[in-house]
Formats: sequence, C-alpha cells, structure tokens
Amino acid sequence: MVEKLLSYAGVRRSEIVRDNIVFYNNHKHSNQDIYENIEQIELAIRQKKQVSFYYFDLDEKRNRVYRKEKKRYITDPVALVFSEDNYYLVAYSQKYQNAVNYRVDRMDTVEVEEEPICVDALRYLRCITVKLKQSLLSLHLSCSVRYMTSLAKILKSDTVTAVG
Repeated sequence: MVEKLLSYAGVRRSEIVRDNIVFYNNHKHSNQDIYENIEQIELAIRQKKQVSFYYFDLDEKRNRVYRKEKKRYITDPVALVFSEDNYYLVAYSQKYQNAVNYRVDRMDTVEVEEEPICVDALRYLRCITVKLKQSLLSLHLSCSVRYMTSLAKILKSDTVTAVG
C-alpha cells in the first residue's frame, strides 16, 4: 500500500519519503481472504442474517488446523471490532446463550446464510447499543481542583464536579 501511495509522489519525492518511513508493530496476516471475510460479515450484520465459516488455528509450521473437524460454524453476527491489529467478530451464540468472539483472520470461506439472526441476538445488539450510548454520555477525568474551571470551559459543560 505504501508503494502505491509513493507512486503518486514522483520519483525524487518517493525516494526521500521511502528513506524516512518507519514501521512499528507491523505484521501481515497470513490469511489473504480477510478482506472478503470482513465484507461478508458486514453484509450479514447489515442484513441481520446468520453467517457461517470454517475456523482454524495455525500449527508450529503455520499450517491451518481446522476446528470441529472442518465443520462450518454458524452464528449470529452482532459487530466487527478492530483491536490490536486484529479484526474480531462479536457474535451471539444460541448454543451458549451469550456473546462469543472469533478472529476474522482465522476464518475461512465466510458466507451469509439465509437464516435471520435470532431474537436473543437482536436483544443483545440493543443492549450493547444502549450501553455504548450511556458510556459516551459519561466521561470521568481526574485533575486538580484548580483546573476545574478551565476543564468545564473546554468541555462546554456545567456538570464538571470535583471529587475528594
């Protein structure tokens, strides 16, 4: 991707920029289907349909070892989360009646199923949405009392209060 961007900068500028690029915590996923997986999961979430896939681990030689004897997982997708360089599918498990997480780069052949997600998954989705909205409404900061007025002005809030 960097090379593609540099191709627009011209020969001289790209040489200068290329010499000054530093990559941190950069690792490329071995599963090149991850973009297609994300696209299919997003489609399933928008359509409120179940999603199915094969799930695997990697052995010491980085070969795929499929779980459940390579039987398809079928689950109710709720959200996609990106954390620490990995995408995760947050889904509702009818079997466990709770949320489960799957690493998207460990999925193979993701497909949107015709079956709609279950009522419990919809309730779980609403619950997450409400909790997220509530957490966005409340912000807790710790600072010295002498900065309280400045903080209230910056946040345009009259509800900044001192604690302790």
